[in-house]
Amino acid sequence: MPARIQTDDKKIISMYVDGGFSFNEISKKMGVSYSTIERRIAQSCVIARDPAEARWQRDGKPIGKWTYRNRYWLNHQYTDLNKTQNQIANEQGVMIHTIRKWMHKNNIAVRSVSEAAALNANHIDVTEHLRNFLDGLLLGDGFLFCNNNISATYRHSDKHKNYIEYLKQQLKYFNVVSSENTWVKTGYTKGHKYTCYQMSTISYADFLPLRKRWYPDGKKIVPRDIILTPSVCLNWYIGDGSLMRNARGRTRIKLCTDGFPKSDVLFLIEKLRNLGIEASYWKSCNRIGISANYTKKFIDYIGACPGEIYKDYGYKWLMNTTMKEFMEENGS
Repeated sequence: MPARIQTDDKKIISMYVDGGFSFNEISKKMGVSYSTIERRIAQSCVIARDPAEARWQRDGKPIGKWTYRNRYWLNHQYTDLNKTQNQIANEQGVMIHTIRKWMHKNNIAVRSVSEAAALNANHIDVTEHLRNFLDGLLLGDGFLFCNNNISATYRHSDKHKNYIEYLKQQLKYFNVVSSENTWVKTGYTKGHKYTCYQMSTISYADFLPLRKRWYPDGKKIVPRDIILTPSVCLNWYIGDGSLMRNARGRTRIKLCTDGFPKSDVLFLIEKLRNLGIEASYWKSCNRIGISANYTKKFIDYIGACPGEIYKDYGYKWLMNTTMKEFMEENGS
């Protein structure tokens, strides 16, 4: 019986598995026969590659005239690089059904509809500043909408077109893309005709956690982790706040919270009190009233009215001027 050829089996396996070398290349480097290498690999229980896979694993060179016909190349593009079938087809200059055909022939599992949607979803970095900005809007008339389990879109309506354009510009600073169109909606409420303007962002996968945070059961609530920063309170006040003057000429602030449960309104009152701003619950209308003694403190806390929307909402900052007087002065 011939003596067993002494070889470094660990080195052989490493060259084959980690280095991607073929049997023939290893045999030449190790100075032993092809059959010896083949036998050592088989004894190690390592599954042998076919020559095409070995060449692809080693240096990633295209294999054959039509690379999309090769199982290893196609799987690498689709699975490892997360390309879509359409992307691969466009890059290869073929129809998408050609890619589908070769994926089927090569037994490459295709993604589910939800997996494909998640892969193609838009993404945005929801920074602390963006989250505060949206939180303030959502305390008012803002709305997060989703019709799938992949992403959500932000929508807003207002009677002032200029304010809607302002919001779109502000969101752009956070790299949030809004639709180019601003929609006009008309109708009647309590016998009066109204006109409002609407905007919407594109859908973002990163907006979905915000949607679940604000609408855990499909109905809007105030998240318990909300922080009433100046940015949050500013957008809240623009959307749902107003100044009220009593018979003695003293001005206080009203925050409309009609749509929230009473527990949420009381929670917001407590948050305001933690800021040193005294507020009370108006049971008759489920709203918040900020005491006249603290109106200026609240105004100082949120800062000045943004110049871009001063003509529309600047009156909310003028404690000694009525809305009618403001509109007359500004020709609104």
